[in-house]
Amino acid sequence: MKATLKKAAGISIVLLLGLAAIIGFTQITKPKAAEAEMAVLEKRNLAKSISVTGSIDSDAIYETVLSSSQKVVKLYKKAGDSVQAGDTLVVLATEDLEYQLNKARLSLETLNISRENAEAQAAIKLSTAKDSYALAETSYQNIKMLYDKGAAAKDDFDTAANALSLAENQVKSAELQYNNLLLHSSSSDVQKQLERLNLEIENLNRKIAESTVKTTVSGTLTLLEARENQYPSRSSQGRVQVMDLSRLLVKADVSQYDAVLLSPGQKVSIKVKGLGKQLTGKVRSISDTATTSSSGSNTEPKYEVQISMTDPANDIRAGYDVDADIFVEEKSDSPAASRRAVQKEDGQTFVFVVEGGKAVKKYIKTGLETDRYVEILDGLSVGEPYIAAPPDDLKEGDRVNSPTSIHF
Repeated sequence: MKATLKKAAGISIVLLLGLAAIIGFTQITKPKAAEAEMAVLEKRNLAKSISVTGSIDSDAIYETVLSSSQKVVKLYKKAGDSVQAGDTLVVLATEDLEYQLNKARLSLETLNISRENAEAQAAIKLSTAKDSYALAETSYQNIKMLYDKGAAAKDDFDTAANALSLAENQVKSAELQYNNLLLHSSSSDVQKQLERLNLEIENLNRKIAESTVKTTVSGTLTLLEARENQYPSRSSQGRVQVMDLSRLLVKADVSQYDAVLLSPGQKVSIKVKGLGKQLTGKVRSISDTATTSSSGSNTEPKYEVQISMTDPANDIRAGYDVDADIFVEEKSDSPAASRRAVQKEDGQTFVFVVEGGKAVKKYIKTGLETDRYVEILDGLSVGEPYIAAPPDDLKEGDRVNSPTSIHF
């Protein structure tokens, strides 16, 4: 009897040990539940923006570059001075330009006189030939009348006829010479000479007028790279700049991809580098034509966008660099999930939710996307929990630890 009890007890112990081993193995091989940060779908104000870098400029600006071949005669203003439209800033020497102008005028006058004299001489020669022909014809008619009556000798008649023929040939020759001269005067070569000289005179007159440098805008003389009695330096480029500092704006270049999203009136958030100031503005204009910038072997068209500032600060200066966010689309009170929560697979969009302690895909329809949030149009309701930051390896059906609190 005791042996039987011992045997039964041994079997029970073996069974218990086996069961414990099975349970232990199951616990070891059972997948660990994923830790997931949860959130609930709530309404938010969404704004999609384009980030650009640019610089402060002026809405009213006058710029020119002084000629490096003309000496500065006098400076009427200095950098930092306030100026009015029409004020003289710089006067440059014009002696060389005036010499070239007089030379061009003399060449034009000589060409015109030469042409006119030749035409006049040809006209006189033609007129003289016609007068001679008229006299020869009168003499011929008189001799012919006498000859027909037998009152004049045949030799006299022949002499008069020859004289008339010679006079006629002289008229034809003079007419041909005169017409050829007129044709030459209107030829392309002569006309090109006249056009070249007239254009040269026009350009020289313009340069002489521009040698008295006058601003076309009122404002502050922000740049003046010139010294009296010296030629503008090529290294400094002889730049002159006047800005109306009360009419500042931001200029920035954007890619074609971004330019198609921009339109006048869009709101802009502006941050001036180094000052930490947050300003507001609006898109004023987008250029119609592109400039090309090169990066290595690639060329990319860039479009200039101008941004007016609605609240410029007093310590903002032209030339300051800025970062700007242009809001291309905005929506208010729209259901939105965290961007990281929204997943895509096989052309479908979904978020993970937790049902029965397991991750379940919930397919959704999305709208506006921003850097942080995605608008949910359908598939998930406001107030419904979802996994805000799913692990990269999370799959549908994986166990998920339910958090004690929900993060918003």
